[in-house]
Amino acid sequence: MKSELIIMTFSSRDEAFRTRVALEMLHNSHSLGLETSVILTKNLAGQVTLHERRMLHDDLRIPENRLRGRLAGAILRDSDKTIHILVAAGLDTLFLEEVTSAFKPNGSVLLIYISQNDIVDTQRLLSTLPQFRGTLYHTTFSEKAEEQLLTQLV
Repeated sequence: MKSELIIMTFSSRDEAFRTRVALEMLHNSHSLGLETSVILTKNLAGQVTLHERRMLHDDLRIPENRLRGRLAGAILRDSDKTIHILVAAGLDTLFLEEVTSAFKPNGSVLLIYISQNDIVDTQRLLSTLPQFRGTLYHTTFSEKAEEQLLTQLV
């Protein structure tokens, strides 16, 4: 079984928030993995802000619960060191380049990280997302890659 990384980029700073709210209204958020989502926004000066919604039951001592925010920061900060860690763990270089270049000033990103241990209807989520005004990116990575990311990013 593989972990899933779903990223949707938007040209508006508010669109990722609206998309997550709409998805929650359309479907049971637990079946779509929305509790494992983070939103990033970029202002006109290029400053990135991470908006991570924590659930009351999130135990931050569990590395998987911290990974989504760290993964978002690593991908969208675009530093050579973190990109190297992601590529070494098995994430596709072209995927990373496309995502980082699509995250423009005054834009937003909805990132959903679904661990191999989560019970999420990924196909339903992937079939629902295209109806929103954003660009969808999707990749998977192995258990070994997830372990490597947990040790190097968390």
